[in-house]
Amino acid sequence: LLIDDGSKDDVAKNCDYIAQSDKRIRVYHQENKGVSAARNTGIESSTGGYIMFVDADDTIEKNMCSEMLGFLNKESAEVVISGYFRDYMNGKSEKVVWNNETIVFKQKSEKKSLISNMLQPEKGLAFCWCKCYRKDFLDTHALRLDPRLSMGEDVEFSYRVLKCADCIGYMPQPFYHYYFNEKSAVRAFKESTVDDYIKSVQILGEDLLESYKYDKEVCQSYYSLVLYHLLLTMINYSFHPQNLDKRREKIKKFRELCCHPIYKRALCHVNYRCFSITRAIP
Repeated sequence: LLIDDGSKDDVAKNCDYIAQSDKRIRVYHQENKGVSAARNTGIESSTGGYIMFVDADDTIEKNMCSEMLGFLNKESAEVVISGYFRDYMNGKSEKVVWNNETIVFKQKSEKKSLISNMLQPEKGLAFCWCKCYRKDFLDTHALRLDPRLSMGEDVEFSYRVLKCADCIGYMPQPFYHYYFNEKSAVRAFKESTVDDYIKSVQILGEDLLESYKYDKEVCQSYYSLVLYHLLLTMINYSFHPQNLDKRREKIKKFRELCCHPIYKRALCHVNYRCFSITRAIP
């Protein structure tokens, strides 16, 4: 399924051209509604038994589907997660693997630990891609991406998926190639960045802080995720080269942002061990 989310260039035509050459490919054109709505269109339009997401500029290994489907059926899991490659514009590639062993999570305590790790961005577990889901599992639990979110929608969706699943698998093999584009929409300067990031952690926290309010590990991981979003706001908005405010005004506004209740609360629980040195310093 190719989901054209309101493209304004030749993407739509290219999608139609590709579909004409292969009867297995179906194209869906819609007005631009954002990544969450586009993925939901894919889920709703699917007639198969499994769901995988591949972003437009990424690629996958040839054996990804067969290996992940084989794991799902062998373990009777609802979702399986894999490692991935981070491919850079200069041709270099970095393997991102959270754990070197294949693992199956079934116990409540195991799931809780997985959720805690998923909330830490550098672990690479929160993305919608490099996962394979059973379609009936997503339908049974009405699991769809929140259309209100254009930032941080992956982690919010992944949290609900892991919370609902009875059996989750992890495969260390890096089947997915994530293309790290410095000019991607995630890193583009937008006036809505501040509100978008706050909204994403607020919506996630509404359920998480209630469901795991007595679990220090999960709550700490959530606060670290909130501060990671503050760091992203610092880079992609507050001190972005396209922010035309004077330096003094940038600092003033960023200090005010740090006093926002959601960030202020997280700063009171900061744990630098949750971050790499390059993120802990800023």
